[in-house]
Amino acid sequence: MSVNSFTQTRQKLSCPTDHRAIRVVVVEDYPLIRLGLVQMIQNEPLLAFSGEFSSAEAALSALENQPVDVALVDIGLPGMNGIAFIEQLRGPHHASGPDTLPRVVVLTSHQEGELVLAALRAGANGYCLKDTPPEQLLQAIQTVHAGNAWYDAGVLGAINQALLHTNTTEAANEANPIQQERYQRLTERERCILTGITQGQSNAQLAEALCLSVYTVKIHVSHVLKKLEVTDRTQAAILGVQLGLLPAEPLASSEVPLCP
Repeated sequence: MSVNSFTQTRQKLSCPTDHRAIRVVVVEDYPLIRLGLVQMIQNEPLLAFSGEFSSAEAALSALENQPVDVALVDIGLPGMNGIAFIEQLRGPHHASGPDTLPRVVVLTSHQEGELVLAALRAGANGYCLKDTPPEQLLQAIQTVHAGNAWYDAGVLGAINQALLHTNTTEAANEANPIQQERYQRLTERERCILTGITQGQSNAQLAEALCLSVYTVKIHVSHVLKKLEVTDRTQAAILGVQLGLLPAEPLASSEVPLCP
């Protein structure tokens, strides 16, 4: 049997046996990459393989009748591309209200800032590169399934550069009401810390700019992460991007806004 005929027979949904596991589908047109992802999912007890598709059209048709938790999606799909697929899968109201829609992790070789922003606007919850280690991809799947964002650290700089060449408030994906509510939990000092994190400042740089000790900054960062319900600085920075906390011009290496 040829590779093509073999993979064509697998363009269908599968029924997970463990309903507690995260149900994952793969939307990828390259057979070998798709097969590798399927094997990774099937070998991971925390995940339940729910289907594989070589096109967005086939995936949308099948997913109308089968609920899934997370979709791993390539951007460069034939026919309907990955961005258009995410828009249709997540729908026009992905940024408001309780999110019961499938979560989406983009898995691609493209790391251009404009594409990452397009994925944000379309409703993607995570963005990983295809050289991401399996254990990190598993963490990304678990993170987005829990309701948080996940973006590889390597693409965060690309997002910043893309936004610095556009109008920040227009280019950034608007934070949804839940994220806005979480932001309102922050004190003035914690909002300043979040701004610094979003702008790529280290704890030492924040400490110097705010006349605080590094230890105190670490405590503030911990509070920011807890109140925003994110697990690390990268996720906090992505939320900061969505809130429009990037400057119109690049900052000097040690420059951050001075807060009271």
